[in-house]
This record gives sequence, structure tokens and C-alpha cells, in this order.
Amino acid sequence: MKMWQVLLLLFAIGFVLRLYIDTSYFFWDESVYLLNAKWLAIGKSEYNEINFRPHLVSFLLSFFYGLKNFEVISRIILIFLNSLSIPVIFLLGREIKPKVGILSAIILTFLPFHIQSSRWIMTDSINMLFIMLFILFLIRKKAVLSGLFAGLAFLTKYTSFIFIPIILIPFFYYFRKPKFLFKFFLGLTIIIPLLVFNFLYFGSMFNFLFSAIDAVSKKETVTLPFIAWLLYDLMGIILLPFFLLSIYSSLKFKKCRLFLFWLISFFFVSLLVINIGTDKPPSILWMVERFLLPLLPIVLVLTSYSIIELLKKDKFIIILLIVFIVFNIPNYSIAYTPSIEFEDGLRNVTKTMGIYIDKNLKENTTIHCTFNCPPIAWYSKRKTIVTNFKENSWEKLKENIYLIKYSNKLPNLEECFSQGFHVEKEIKDKEWSVYLLKK
Repeated sequence: MKMWQVLLLLFAIGFVLRLYIDTSYFFWDESVYLLNAKWLAIGKSEYNEINFRPHLVSFLLSFFYGLKNFEVISRIILIFLNSLSIPVIFLLGREIKPKVGILSAIILTFLPFHIQSSRWIMTDSINMLFIMLFILFLIRKKAVLSGLFAGLAFLTKYTSFIFIPIILIPFFYYFRKPKFLFKFFLGLTIIIPLLVFNFLYFGSMFNFLFSAIDAVSKKETVTLPFIAWLLYDLMGIILLPFFLLSIYSSLKFKKCRLFLFWLISFFFVSLLVINIGTDKPPSILWMVERFLLPLLPIVLVLTSYSIIELLKKDKFIIILLIVFIVFNIPNYSIAYTPSIEFEDGLRNVTKTMGIYIDKNLKENTTIHCTFNCPPIAWYSKRKTIVTNFKENSWEKLKENIYLIKYSNKLPNLEECFSQGFHVEKEIKDKEWSVYLLKK
């Protein structure tokens, strides 16, 4: 087979493996991007975070809002775009050796984590695609295209502003040439519509950046065992030793040193983002690992180089790939588990309550919510307001209003009863209960 035929086959296999159209549940971030898409499409939504969430994914989906199968279409669009990472990582790996490119593409095709994250209506996987294209065209000295994909990476995930300068450091010499610098910034002008939009709607070109930084400033300690577990969970026991060996073997080959520099830099930056930028709920599988996605292409390229250098013969590499797939069978079962089955019942009670509200409360009803509010808004189709009782919000709640309260979350039921609320509806599943309270 010719190389383009192999790539087309890998893309087709990767797309089919990812084409699990699961609309059983849209979790917090997914609901936000769907609601933001609705806001961009018709100018209103029951809840939105348009002021600090990146817009590009929601903008793409907004063209399809209003169609009967919008949820299904949204999944397919993300799956298709993220499947493009397979041929792109081949091109990136080929910058070292052609065999490195093809092996990287094969591993990504069958990587359980990427199979699952490819269908999430989120920004992480598509951000990885744009970062790869940014690096690829930078290596090839295509300044305009490199700037364009750097801008698209930023538009999909604002934390890319941390990674972009790191990627550029080894190419500082290019930017001493005014022509290259001009062409790069010409491509980067793709972000101008975002700046104009924010100025018109929020009065500041850069408010989204400050709001996003504030939104992720939740400090939690990240331990070394936790880091080791992330790497193991991301790659699996079969690839991890080759990745660790690649750090040494890459020093011997000049083209690999560039990737090794990015690997080390990305690793520490990713740890910083994980440390300050996310909750770490243990019941949401693979939700923290997504912060390592900008690092993943570099990891896979170096790992593939290490495998080729150490195993030499194709038959040994094929055996390794078969063992890799077999060992990941438990992870494939996770990748194809319906979304609603995660989080110990939280997702089921949320969706069930949202549908109950949609069917039983008037369309002009406003819901005050204390937790997991975006999915409540998406499924209830009612205006939803986040109410933080740590800030003594009782006086803001007037008569004849509805409040969503989850078990194990403030305020407690006794406090709600003392403020004149009573239970209209209670839904339980596993470890979670959700109450619809009315005052």
C-alpha cells in the first residue's frame, strides 16, 4: 500500500472507533459549550459562560443549532475533527523519520484515552490538533500557516498562550527576520474577531483572559504519585517504559532534541495547569489527563522513536502493538461506557431532574441552582442562575421561586426548610440525591 492509502485507512479506522454517538448525558463543560453555541446562534440561552470560555468550538456548533439532531451532529463534528489528529501526528513524526510518523499514527488511532476524549464536546482534543499543526508548519518554516494554527489553538483553549511561546523558543532565530515575523503575525490575526467581539459585548478586548484565569484558580496539591498515575493512565503499562527510555535515546539524535525540549517544557507547564486549573474528582475518569493533551503528540512521537530504535525489526513492533491493544481492553470498555453511568449517580439524577422540570414547570420559570448548573439548564430548558450560599444569598431569593439542591452540598435541607422552602420533587440514584425546592 502507498503511504497515503495507509493514512486514509488509519483515519477511517480511527473515525469508526471514535464514532460512538453517546448522547446519554452532557456533563458540565459539554453543556456549557452547547449553551454557548445556542447563545451565539440566537442571542440567548438558559445559561452561558460566554464571557470567559473559548468560543471556537461553540461557534462551529452554532451553525447547526436548531436542527433536530443537534446533539448527535455536535458529537459527529468533534469526532471528525479530532480524528484528523491521526494523519497530522504522522506528518509530525515524519519530521524525525517516516516510520516514526506511521507508528505514532497507529498508536494514536488505538489509544483509549483519545478515543473517548475525541467525542467530548470540549476544547482539549481539538486544541491538541491545532498545536500539532502549529508545530508542524513552524518546523517547515511556513510562517503564515504556523501563525494561523497558533491563533486557532488559542481560540480553542486560552491556556495555549502559555504553550505557544515555549514552542517558539527554539525558532527565535527565524523571528529575527522581519519577513518571517510579519508573516507569522499575519496568520495570528485570526484572533482579531475574538478581540473585537469582546470589546463590543464586554467593553474590553482581554476581559476573557482575566476571567478565564480567575475561573481556573483553584489550588490543589499535585503529588508525585498522582503525576505517575496520570502518565500510566494516559499511556498504559506497555508504552510507558519506551517513553521513559526515549528521554535518553532522544539525546543521540539531533532532530529528537527539539521534541525533547518541548517535552520537558510542556511537562512542567502541564503540571502547573493541572495544579491550579482543575478540580480532581476521582469519579470522573480521564478528566484530569486531558490537561496533558498538548503534551501527548510529543510523547507519542518520542515513544515511537524509542520503540523503533530498540526493537529494530517490524515483526517485533507489530507484536508490541498487538500486546498494547490487548492490554487496553479494560480501557476500551471505559471509553465506550455511556457518559451517564459515571460520577456515581450524579449524572442520572441531574438529567432526570432537568427533564422533570422541562415537563412540569412553566417555560418562564427561573431555577436557582447550587451545583452542576449547566446540565440542569440544558435539560430543563429553563433559565438557570448559580446561587452561592457561601455568600449569604438567602435574602436574594424571593417568594414563589425554585431551588435545585444536591445532597452533600450546601445549603443543608434543614436550613432550606427554615427559609420557607419545601420539597417539590426528590430524585435518588446511588450516592446522590437532588431536590427541587419551592418557596
